[in-house]
Amino acid sequence: MEKKLDSAETYFLKSIEERRYIFDNEYQNLGRIARLKGELKKSLEYYTKAWEESKTNQLNYWQICVLADEYYKDPKIKLRHYEKFLTAFDNVYLFLKERAQKRVKELKEEIHFNSE
Repeated sequence: MEKKLDSAETYFLKSIEERRYIFDNEYQNLGRIARLKGELKKSLEYYTKAWEESKTNQLNYWQICVLADEYYKDPKIKLRHYEKFLTAFDNVYLFLKERAQKRVKELKEEIHFNSE
């Protein structure tokens, strides 16, 4: 399975080199591959590129939030991503909005208790 992931990654990178349009789907797929390989930082970088290619795609930014939540230790960084998610998109999917709001509340509590 590891070889298949490496092969898929290679083909998506070649696709990016050859095409001249928005690459959000390719970066999203690369992010998914990196996550399956356990490479959180690389996955976060790819999802960030996907979101930068298409800033209206809330699912790509949601992945940034989740990956930042797993990757970073600083709750302030995590909080910043979730708050940006809630303010950046007008019509957030309800289940994502509720999850983000819950996570914002948890992170604010964590920051508050760590400062005492």
